[in-house]
Amino acid sequence: MHLFFSVLLIVIIALAPAVLTGGLGAEYSVKIAVMGALLLLANMYLYRYRWGKVLVGVLTLLWGLNLSASAFFRREAGSQYIADLPALLSQEYTLPAGDALAGNIGITSFFIIVSVAYFGVVHLLSSVFPRRVIRNAGLSLLLLSFILPVEYYAMEKDKTPGLTVYDHYLLGTPLYNLSSVSMARRCNA
Repeated sequence: MHLFFSVLLIVIIALAPAVLTGGLGAEYSVKIAVMGALLLLANMYLYRYRWGKVLVGVLTLLWGLNLSASAFFRREAGSQYIADLPALLSQEYTLPAGDALAGNIGITSFFIIVSVAYFGVVHLLSSVFPRRVIRNAGLSLLLLSFILPVEYYAMEKDKTPGLTVYDHYLLGTPLYNLSSVSMARRCNA
């Protein structure tokens, strides 16, 4: 596989969650794209090991579920859904959210397609890139993961009401919808 097509696949997969974020802002969209590319490269490294394939499978399912939930809530609540998602989860979509996602054949098909595509890209590209390159991407992902909580305090995000360091960290990753679960719990408490 040519390097150009490999890089093109990485860029498309890294930008997909950032496109569906629903108005998080440029700061979080850039973080999501960077963390998405590094996560994809780290998954390519982990895929080379037997236990890594299981971890990549779990991360693939989380990634696909996040994109599917984004597509569902964006269609239901509009393009600015991420700001209203905790309230939607705590009021309107308490228990039937999973049923609504599962009952919608389009969203379910989308989940299956993006999950299989992500896993397929990891499988294809894991043999293309040199081990050293993708190992260094994994180390970069680890270092960036330590920088995000520091940035939370440096940018005075701790003064933003309702935003914890955990929420700030997850909002900067391709799994940003997980932050809505903790926000919804705090809304209910």
